[in-house]
Amino acid sequence: MLVFILVVTFVWGVFNLIKKFYDVIAIRVIRQVSDVKQAVIIRRRLLKLRMVTLYLWLGILIVSVFVIYSVIYSQPGVECDDNDVLSFLLNFFVCATILYIQISFEKSKTDIYGNLSYFTADEYIARDEEFYLYLRGFEDDTPFKESGKHSLKFDESLLAEAVEYGTGVQMCALGMTYELDSPIGAQRVYVNDDNWQEKVLMLMQKAKQIFILINNRKSCLWEIEQAAEMKDKIVFIVDSREKYDYVRGIYGAMFNMPEPPANTSDCFFFRSEGEATHFDSTISGYLTILNRTLEEVEAEQLENKKSAHRARNEKLVKILWIKIALCGATPVILAYICYGILKILGKVDVFFH
Repeated sequence: MLVFILVVTFVWGVFNLIKKFYDVIAIRVIRQVSDVKQAVIIRRRLLKLRMVTLYLWLGILIVSVFVIYSVIYSQPGVECDDNDVLSFLLNFFVCATILYIQISFEKSKTDIYGNLSYFTADEYIARDEEFYLYLRGFEDDTPFKESGKHSLKFDESLLAEAVEYGTGVQMCALGMTYELDSPIGAQRVYVNDDNWQEKVLMLMQKAKQIFILINNRKSCLWEIEQAAEMKDKIVFIVDSREKYDYVRGIYGAMFNMPEPPANTSDCFFFRSEGEATHFDSTISGYLTILNRTLEEVEAEQLENKKSAHRARNEKLVKILWIKIALCGATPVILAYICYGILKILGKVDVFFH
């Protein structure tokens, strides 16, 4: 057992060193690339390389277990009894569990925080799919490794989950130029630093709805100014009274920003010329930002499932009737075929006589 633990520790240590080496090289290359499109390609290649390395080292780990036991029990005088077999199976089960957890973790990471959703802004805009847009300051991001440890009251990942769960539409956000792993939440799209305003404006114009997390940074203030031309699809989200007071002092009249609710310890949201509304940090709470309730979404999804089942049943009934018709027609078709063959054979027989 000790040998097994040492082998597992060594293999995973080497794997993590290789992955760290990949990250260092990738970030160095990305910093030397001036075009965001090339940087996105590098990120995608890195993801594939990580997964290939993961499966390679998992395979090495499994083979190592077999090799260890083969070497041990191939020694002269070493006999294998039932306890040894049980020990081997136990170790192999532990190994398989480790592999399963690691693979699930790696895959869930990419699903949760958008590693597989690296796009340039132009690629994202060119798609035919609808999307929601989330605008914020980069300091409000929550890196994957710090998930659950941040002090921010607002949770981007819950908003992204609520948007997809409640509407079936994905949410995107601008990514930092030199990040390798995008933060938890919305899909990340990337732009060049010299034309980011142009691309953000194009995203705002095409987005189905825009969520702006109030921030007093210069870039966020610029985004709020642009939002004046599309007030009907803007939702402001506030998680800091200090930042809100600053922004309200500048743009309060433009959007008729309301007074904060009495309980300022919680997050709240509002639309242009609308009232401030609290929301709690749950899927149900974040659905209120979309003017939806959890009950409505669940009822709608249940109805969609029923409609899908009805359509499937109708299709099965049609297929069943086709099969019945074919079964009924088959004897008749075979009879005609046999009659034709016999008739042809009869003609052939007369011809040769």
